[in-house]
Amino acid sequence: MTSGNGTSTGGPGSEDLGVRLSRRALHAVRSSPAASLAVGPLAVAARDRGRGQPILVHQMGKVASTAVVETLETVTDRPVYHLHFLSRAGIDFASNAYRSNWAEGGLPWHVFESVHVKRLLRRYPRWDVITIVRDPVAKNISGFFQIAKLQYRLDPATTTVEELQQHYLETYDEHDRPLHWIDHELDGVFGTDVYAEPFPTDAGWQVIESERANVAIIRYEDLAQAATPAIERLLGMNVGQLVKANNTATKTYGANQAALSESMVLPPAYLDMMYGSKYATHFYSPDEIASMRARWT
Repeated sequence: MTSGNGTSTGGPGSEDLGVRLSRRALHAVRSSPAASLAVGPLAVAARDRGRGQPILVHQMGKVASTAVVETLETVTDRPVYHLHFLSRAGIDFASNAYRSNWAEGGLPWHVFESVHVKRLLRRYPRWDVITIVRDPVAKNISGFFQIAKLQYRLDPATTTVEELQQHYLETYDEHDRPLHWIDHELDGVFGTDVYAEPFPTDAGWQVIESERANVAIIRYEDLAQAATPAIERLLGMNVGQLVKANNTATKTYGANQAALSESMVLPPAYLDMMYGSKYATHFYSPDEIASMRARWT
């Protein structure tokens, strides 16, 4: 049996064992954060044993990447890893943040995957990587809602919009993280130079190459129509329609997030920092930035 990249696998038995272990560990992670410390590393290592080189869906959070992961898992036998950090500084940041805020100091599945893949980086000379970029202000607001209850002890379902807005502007401390994610977690890890070539804003995706990685970059706002051609170009295989997953509106904070987004007015200096950044001006046209900026004014 061969994997999606032509690598010989260890046979159905070893593959089934790795899949079974990873599923059991994932259940343990969801059931008990403390259990993740015991079973997470074992299951991640077993997961890709004999299945060929992994595909990395490696991007900042809150960009609908779960849909890409679930789509890939239906069309390839290669293991698919869903990561947010691969730099040592990024992994340490995520580990410390979760250990400080999760019950019993557990870690989520994606942190174990990051640690495991970092160990694998030298095993393969070239990697297939998919990353998604998003309006940085919208991304930050979505990220704020995800951690509001856990980290700031706010209940987004009952807290007023005014209180949430105040906490977002005064307490949330990750505003500039999306502006530098590519520098630290993509270019810094794989030696790519994402900003060297103009991004085709009309298409909403591009594939770039470096000695260590082929990278498909997709805009969140264009995901529905751009994901399939981008991934097919990267992997050289038919992908089909993107699976729908992780709809914020179905979560308990969805209504409040929508209300906050509709009513929030952000300071001009903040908008200058976010939309005047190298990141925003590279991936969005002046007209698109003006439209996004108007949403918050």
